Amino acid sequence: PHKIILLMVSAFLVVLVTLGYFESRRAVREHRELVASELAITGRALRGPLSEVVQFEGQDRAVQLLASADAEIGGSEVRWAPLSTLAVPGVDREKLARGEIVTVEADEGPGRVYVLVPVPGAEAAIEVSQSLEAERSVVLEIVKQRLLLALLAVAAAGLLATAGGVRFIGRRMGALVEHARRIGEGDLSGNLSLPGRDEISHLATEMNGMC
Repeated sequence: PHKIILLMVSAFLVVLVTLGYFESRRAVREHRELVASELAITGRALRGPLSEVVQFEGQDRAVQLLASADAEIGGSEVRWAPLSTLAVPGVDREKLARGEIVTVEADEGPGRVYVLVPVPGAEAAIEVSQSLEAERSVVLEIVKQRLLLALLAVAAAGLLATAGGVRFIGRRMGALVEHARRIGEGDLSGNLSLPGRDEISHLATEMNGMC
């Protein structure tokens, strides 16, 4: 019974680890998609007004206004990004040239999501970015949950093993003690049947040989 319980606990732990791995990947993917979506909304909201500022007041004025907006927006960074000097790694410049919004995930440090929104009438894009540092807390929370489940599983297995041991081994040992008592009283009429290949079964066989 102990081996069966150990195998069951091991299989359960493997399942927990596997589920935790895939759940972590899913949570990370959903978090990044949510971040990219929110950054794109911010970029679109700024594109219209900045395009008009470029048209009527010039690009320098648009850069100033975007810097002011960056100071007021919490959790993300916003800056003016000339297409000729883009520093974002892996950006698709052809899409930007066609006026399409481009999303890039960079692996620098804890990771960062960039969303570039082209500005009509200017050879530039609004670069909105956010660190992925929060992903660590998401993954850590999942790991904590899986560890808690694993500890509960081990505790449950320990209780099952203890209960099984008391019931299985204790009952067999009780039968041995009772058989030894009868032999001690001179009753050699009965044999003790304890099937199995463990030490208790061998001891019962030896005691039967005394009768």
